[in-house]
Amino acid sequence: MSTPLDQKSLEELDATDLRLLIEDQVSECKTIDYKRTLPGRTDADRREFLHDVSSFANASGGHLLFGMKEERGIAMEILGLRDINPDQEITRLEEMLRSGLRPRIYGLQMKAVLIEEGSWVLVLRIPRSWNPPHQVTFQSDMRFSARGLTGKYLMDVDELRSTLEVSDVLGERARNFRLERIAKVKAGETPSEEIDGAHIVLHLLPLSAFTGKRRLDFARGAGHWPFDPPPFMGSGFSSRYCFEGYAFTSGYPKVDTYRLYFRSGAMEYVDFRPSHIGQNDRFDRMLPSTVIEKITRQNLEHALITAKTLELEPPAFLSLSMAGAKGWIWAAGDRFLQREVPFDRDPLLFSEQFVESFDGDIEGLLKALVDPVWHAAGWEQSPNFIEGKWAPDHR
Repeated sequence: MSTPLDQKSLEELDATDLRLLIEDQVSECKTIDYKRTLPGRTDADRREFLHDVSSFANASGGHLLFGMKEERGIAMEILGLRDINPDQEITRLEEMLRSGLRPRIYGLQMKAVLIEEGSWVLVLRIPRSWNPPHQVTFQSDMRFSARGLTGKYLMDVDELRSTLEVSDVLGERARNFRLERIAKVKAGETPSEEIDGAHIVLHLLPLSAFTGKRRLDFARGAGHWPFDPPPFMGSGFSSRYCFEGYAFTSGYPKVDTYRLYFRSGAMEYVDFRPSHIGQNDRFDRMLPSTVIEKITRQNLEHALITAKTLELEPPAFLSLSMAGAKGWIWAAGDRFLQREVPFDRDPLLFSEQFVESFDGDIEGLLKALVDPVWHAAGWEQSPNFIEGKWAPDHR
């Protein structure tokens, strides 16, 4: 049975929607749990709350509603929470969740719905997690909970193993997707019409994209549009629907740079460097490090913003790759730092980063992406960072 909890964003939810739960006699189930009061401050109350939340995340997601009376599992009355400061209570619960669960559950939302003056219902929306299982770690509890039709229960060894296997499968699908896409880039089976050159590829791959349950609709007005045109597209870029979803392309006389957004939620940012530049052989097959880092930073920032705009769920794999760069030189851009060590393989699949939140540290993620490129070129690390901040002009 569909309820307002399923049909509305949390921001839109109001007292009328909660009263409908009573009118329709909506019962507790795998995705709904009613609580008369907020979690108390005892250790037992805190532990119970953590198991409640993790049980939803380890199953199908759902809602906890505090300030609701139920009888035999059926919503009967809005009791309301009185004499509370809603903001302070939300902060308290958030702190409990941050410190009491491992790994953290991202995408949690809370709202205090005003029922009448001085009376609230606190609604906690818990997403289904794509990197389960989540363990209660408070006071070394170290147990795992899930939910069935009759409520939460402790997971046994077989179910825990099965949940871990599902998480591993999603990760493997994401890695295989990356390999397949790099092979297509090398074969010219992408929006890029250029082959003779180096392609720098950034992938942001939410694990939810590999469940088979996510399908974005990029039709205007369909809820997944618009999102801002990506950076570094050059003049005269164009955008269009395509087999995979939606693409932004640019390049002259051939398309060489593109941004591809898959209906599954996967994202691919590709920049092209031609193998010959002008008449000076000295600059042939050279990758300007500072320019590539700048492009990567802008693409990374845009990808994370787009993921939030499209309401994709973390976590995700983030990766940087190069196709066609064997024999190319990573140019440091400083006469005191020149070192000509050509890349020795193709493709270059640099290490993946596991992104737990789309509000992550851009500078930290950038450094994690580009340092392996410098390693492959014979350097210890990128010299363009000062105390963790990207500062290419400091030298």
